[in-house]
Amino acid sequence: MSARLLNLNDPKDLEEFFNALKEFGFKVVNNQSARSILIEGSVEYFRYYGNDAFKIIIWTENAELIICKCVDYYLISLYAPGKFGQFKLSKDIIIVFEMTHLMIEYLG
Repeated sequence: MSARLLNLNDPKDLEEFFNALKEFGFKVVNNQSARSILIEGSVEYFRYYGNDAFKIIIWTENAELIICKCVDYYLISLYAPGKFGQFKLSKDIIIVFEMTHLMIEYLG
């Protein structure tokens, strides 16, 4: 089963992504006025591959969030004991890591 492409500008897709993050134990805040999701966690791994491709791993006590930027989308993988989830997000979003959290901006 391949990962489903989510449109974070669609309220149903945004809620599905937000709930999946919470289900995996991530502390998340949806700042609707700034159109962004804040995810708390520590960066365990970061690698830039050139040509705007990168991989980030965010870690909490019991879960990992892996973000890989591909040519046409971001691949988001969630891992926790006994659980796995995977989504694709549009390449039009902006992902920024700021010391204590990761921010995903889903500008319309």
